[in-house]
Amino acid sequence: MILGMVRRSMLTDSHLKNIYKKNFIKHIPVDIDIDKNLSNDQIKYMFNTFLKYKVYKNLEDEQNFMTELDGFGYLNSTKCAEVFEKKLLIEKDLIEFDPYKNLLLSIYKLFHEEHNKREIEMLNNIYNYTKENQFNKAIFLIGSAHKNSIMKKINELEFKEVNWIFYND
Repeated sequence: MILGMVRRSMLTDSHLKNIYKKNFIKHIPVDIDIDKNLSNDQIKYMFNTFLKYKVYKNLEDEQNFMTELDGFGYLNSTKCAEVFEKKLLIEKDLIEFDPYKNLLLSIYKLFHEEHNKREIEMLNNIYNYTKENQFNKAIFLIGSAHKNSIMKKINELEFKEVNWIFYND
């Protein structure tokens, strides 16, 4: 299993369909439906709040610049993973000092609970597929923001039947 990072905006559905057709790739969806306990407006509110702070905006700008400059090379790099870790730490600090701390914290918790639930289900779906199907190689494409937590979950859940190879810089 090869784990590759992508930025959601870089691959459209039509891009993926063309890749599948050209390369005779079987597409097996492993994600689950998003929980409706959190609206898109709430998520936008949370990230717009973080972006009001220069320290966070600088990291976001760095990620956008490096993604445009180096594309998948950056998204699969240790540097990108480190920036996401910094952003997570900064988000927690910013919540503490925000005037609407309780609202922001509530949204933040729901957002990360949802991501955690989805990542565990994706890995379980991959694991179940490997038990029931024969294949030589597979690629698990996820958003670059999921890299660190997915890699951690793979180690914690100990999927020994799957030989994970992580695409890195």
